Amino acid sequence: MIHCDTDTFSFHLRTENTSYILAINETGHPLGIYYGRKLKTDIPGKNLLPPPHLAHANQTNYSKDSPMSVLEATRLEYSGPGKGGYRDPSCMIVSVLGVCLILSYSPIPDCDVVCRNVRFVNDSDTSFVLEKVTGSGSGTKLFRRRPEWSEQELSEADSESDNSTELVNNWEATYLSFTDKKLPALAGDAAAAGIELVVPDDGWFGKRDTDDCSLGDWFAHSKKLPGGLVHLADKIRSKGLDFGIWVEPEMTSVRLYSCTPG
Repeated sequence: MIHCDTDTFSFHLRTENTSYILAINETGHPLGIYYGRKLKTDIPGKNLLPPPHLAHANQTNYSKDSPMSVLEATRLEYSGPGKGGYRDPSCMIVSVLGVCLILSYSPIPDCDVVCRNVRFVNDSDTSFVLEKVTGSGSGTKLFRRRPEWSEQELSEADSESDNSTELVNNWEATYLSFTDKKLPALAGDAAAAGIELVVPDDGWFGKRDTDDCSLGDWFAHSKKLPGGLVHLADKIRSKGLDFGIWVEPEMTSVRLYSCTPG
């Protein structure tokens, strides 16, 4: 079964026990947003993405017209080199413009398999070199005018998926700015999506309002969580979800280090 949301350009593919969610972003790139245990509702794919942000000093935005698009931080379904995308690309095409890449998907519901077909079509008048394509093995391939080359990939659900837990944390949703009202609201959305565990992320402890303090002060932030962790956990569990917590035990703040003997 395939559900298409034309308002957000997202696609939800379902088998008997799995969901595969894709979307097209504002720069036309295909995004691989989710693959795992079947989600109960057709949530627009882009709602599952972290909010966009300007490129950091060590990142490159896609173009001056798209300052909020950073390929290095984008969940690309199929990637190429350059334009700020520094991860190992899915394919590398050399020496020609006018090569079209077509992705197509075929869910096989009763087998929990999604078959992805990757096809390259050369509409130019010259040859092109395909130096790399995921799953094709090593070596360089030369393609003459208008070939069609396809690679079949079978994405099978993990045979042990029933033993895994689908979880969500609040980092990209709130960063350090959250309250004991925001987190239960997030938990409600998570429960509707079939999530099983909510993990409050960085910022729940000490006086952690910036990222340069309070590490090691593992007590509830009194302003964000006036009722403490137990009160927050009760709210989240009341929605049928398990409750986790984020810590970074290998780090400590300057204040804690300076007042620790030895």
